[in-house]
Amino acid sequence: MPMSKQERVAHAAQLKSEARARKLHVIAERRAKAAKVDKAEFIRQIVKGIHRPITAEDLAAEPDPS
Repeated sequence: MPMSKQERVAHAAQLKSEARARKLHVIAERRAKAAKVDKAEFIRQIVKGIHRPITAEDLAAEPDPS
């Protein structure tokens, strides 16, 4: 049975969200490694304002991780 239009839209939104999460993970891992801390500590430091946040431009520039 083919997917309805609503199901296709929901599926596309889910795939987009998952791709964004993968990109965020890759960027955070890379920046944490450069800062010589683990990813969780790096994210805490972003919240504290020590490091700059990951922006939409950063996400757009990141290739799609496979």
